[in-house]
Amino acid sequence: MLGDFVIEKELGRGGLATVYLAHQISLDRSAALKVLFPQFSADREFIVSFIKEARVAAQLNHPNIVQAYAVGEDEGIHYFAMEYVQGHTLKTLLANVGRLVVDRSLEITREVATALDVAWTSTQLVHRDVKPDNIMVTESGQVKLADLGLARAGSDLRESEETEILGTPQYIAPELLLGWPGDHRADIYSLGATLYHMVTGKYPYTGTSATDIARKHICEPLVSPRRQVSDLPPPVADLIEVMMAKRPGHRYQSAAEVLDEIKRIKAHKEMVRKPMKVFQVPIDLTRLDEDMAMPTPDKDIDAAPKARQMLLRKPGASGPAPAAATAPAAASGTAAAGRRIAIRLKGRDGQADGTGTAVAGPETAAVLPDTVIPPGAAVPAPARARRRGLSTKAMLGLLVGGAVVLAAAAAVVIYVLAQRKKANAFEDELARLGLTASQYEALGGLDLLIRTNADDADILAKGAELVAAHPGVTSLERQVTERTAAAAEREVRALRADLRTEELTAWRKRSRELQDKVRQDEQARVAALKAEEEAERQRQLEEAQAKAREERLAQLRSEQGRLRADVVRFCREHRYDGARAQFTAMAAAREEEFRDWARGKQHAIDLAEEAFKLVSDSGELLKGERIAVKSRPQKVTIVAVGPRDIAAEIRETVYERGKPIGEKVDPLNVPLTEVETAQLVKLMLAAAAKKGVDDDRAHLVIGAYLLCRAEAPALIQTHLNTTGLADEARPLLDEYEAMKAATPPTDTPTP
Repeated sequence: MLGDFVIEKELGRGGLATVYLAHQISLDRSAALKVLFPQFSADREFIVSFIKEARVAAQLNHPNIVQAYAVGEDEGIHYFAMEYVQGHTLKTLLANVGRLVVDRSLEITREVATALDVAWTSTQLVHRDVKPDNIMVTESGQVKLADLGLARAGSDLRESEETEILGTPQYIAPELLLGWPGDHRADIYSLGATLYHMVTGKYPYTGTSATDIARKHICEPLVSPRRQVSDLPPPVADLIEVMMAKRPGHRYQSAAEVLDEIKRIKAHKEMVRKPMKVFQVPIDLTRLDEDMAMPTPDKDIDAAPKARQMLLRKPGASGPAPAAATAPAAASGTAAAGRRIAIRLKGRDGQADGTGTAVAGPETAAVLPDTVIPPGAAVPAPARARRRGLSTKAMLGLLVGGAVVLAAAAAVVIYVLAQRKKANAFEDELARLGLTASQYEALGGLDLLIRTNADDADILAKGAELVAAHPGVTSLERQVTERTAAAAEREVRALRADLRTEELTAWRKRSRELQDKVRQDEQARVAALKAEEEAERQRQLEEAQAKAREERLAQLRSEQGRLRADVVRFCREHRYDGARAQFTAMAAAREEEFRDWARGKQHAIDLAEEAFKLVSDSGELLKGERIAVKSRPQKVTIVAVGPRDIAAEIRETVYERGKPIGEKVDPLNVPLTEVETAQLVKLMLAAAAKKGVDDDRAHLVIGAYLLCRAEAPALIQTHLNTTGLADEARPLLDEYEAMKAATPPTDTPTP
């Protein structure tokens, strides 16, 4: 139990929190409850960020966005409640089927683009981590964008000296990798990469490590999706290539534009935007500010031979700029200089598998160097002087600048090779010893005792502890034996020769026994503690459920009393449809007792309406019957009966000089609501007899009529006890007793 939520079961675990299926008591609904791990709850700065994430998500309410419910804290445990989506992620779907058909891929893209459009236009939010893992597909096929944990408001996106990039390397936009304050166009790039994956079944870029994949996003042209799937419609490939342009200014400028293009593709109309080769020109890190802000050119680089140079030339410069295809080194004074980009990715030592998928392991940070140089690319030399009038001083400056650039590149290469050499040497050492990195680290503790001249007994105990902690690892046992040999020899020499073997054997046996007992005791203690915690959790859960159930039953009982009063009012006004409608919600309740009661009341209303229609549908069948009405002192004679009133007349004898000379007839309409209940019952019996209705049926429906109006208790019992339809009458009599206990029915004279 956390706050207003009863935890039902665990759904999964992530790097920060456990997600549970929970039930919100106050609103009686299911929810997905994200509960932070204890180590993060103690981090105040992280908690502030966690709460901010929840508040950012709560700003959005849209069918294509997973809705946030609440954020809170209970006895030091922080949690975030959100909509529980029954379905699966797009990642799971792609893992099962490989790739999707084009129409389904476009529909998923359309719904995610709709969510991104709402997020940006309404709250200026950027998701920053659009990928298949964060796209949910419900059981009905609806698409929802999840995990706004990386979302940031547009007002929060500013440059800093060191920018930490939280994202997934296969889908992240180049500007985010470079620490640029990306906007909603970065989400368009990630959505394009996701669409690429959907229609081809492959990642846009793959590599041997996360850093390698990041470099390709920045420096290598995108492989056309039609080269992966030859029968892919060209408009879909064009859509992806525009969405994945390397520079934000070359892409669609809003999610609304993406939606418009998808609409055109589905309608087989010509697209507004077409991809250009210039879209995939590698980013020039020496002029990052200018390059990233570049708009779409009027002509492609193939259409105009000098367009590429013009694209990369600084405003006002007279000479050609270095080609970005060679990813030039960063110079001091440029926008890229001094910016370090830390890319936080899930993987072991920044490694990735052959497909570019991050390998499971601890969270690592891969740092792109200030200069990104693609493999095999040459470091550009300074531009040659093209005019004879160039001074010697200027030429010397160019040569010195080139030397500086070459020196910087060489330093980077030397540093990388040195680090790689160290890593290779360590791996070679592990291979020689036949150990894993964790076993080698554990062996270091033993080496520390030996170097500090610890007691031989402590050294031997540490060695025995290592062997026990890694049973069956022969290579580790060999290393422990070699390292503790001197200490063991000194210990053995100190023992008496005749007892040496016996005592060593007994010591080893006792050591194993003690270790086994300690391990067994610890396991038993942990098991008992878990059982106790589980029993307490189950008890609290049952108490919460019982309390919620009692509150629910009390609410239903209160609602039951209100409904009884409402049905009496509706039935006295002969509004039977309205009376039935009052029970619609309760007739679908989970609680069987109240569901059956509501359905029984609806059946009673049906019977009451049947009794009423014996009269209201009789037409001239009751012509000549005399009845008393509320508004007339004398009885009236029925001419005909309609659905709502009775056409009647009052006959009076006309006298002249004391002698009757004729009869005066006054016609009038009498509403059925003005007819006394006893008179209506009399008419019902008369109409039933003339219509040939079985007596048992007549008594049953008249009893139900009186019950629903809460009138004439004596007549209710008389009619329901008289009918031969006991099985149908029994529930009506039970309801009569319940109503009498709550509020006694009003009495009406017997007809």
